[in-house]
Amino acid sequence: MSNRRPTKKNQKEAPSVADMLTSQRPTLCGVPAAASPTGPEQRNPPQLKDPSLEASSNAILHYLAEVKGYLAEEIKRTAAEVKVEITAIGARTAIIEQRMEYVVIAHNSATALTNSLLHRITDLELELEDVSN
Repeated sequence: MSNRRPTKKNQKEAPSVADMLTSQRPTLCGVPAAASPTGPEQRNPPQLKDPSLEASSNAILHYLAEVKGYLAEEIKRTAAEVKVEITAIGARTAIIEQRMEYVVIAHNSATALTNSLLHRITDLELELEDVSN
């Protein structure tokens, strides 16, 4: 068993960062990778040379379109349900506010009557004290 390390001749040199930044774009099956799309004309995927890869990519694109349509319908349906729920919550809140208004009016009336009774009791106690003297 030898503890030899490969010499520099046998080692592959890792590309430097500068090499990676200035080198050509990576390729997919011999076709250069597309640049990031900036307009509608660049949104098409690159044409693949292998028919099986092309069929697979077309199938994937078809499934992605189906998923996109399904998600759009789900979002639309969910948004409609949320809108109905928000409307119902608003109606219930309006009813609660109206009932609380009645409670506040009743509470204020009860407080006014309690104060009136307190004054009346105080007056009666004073009169009773005067009569007893």
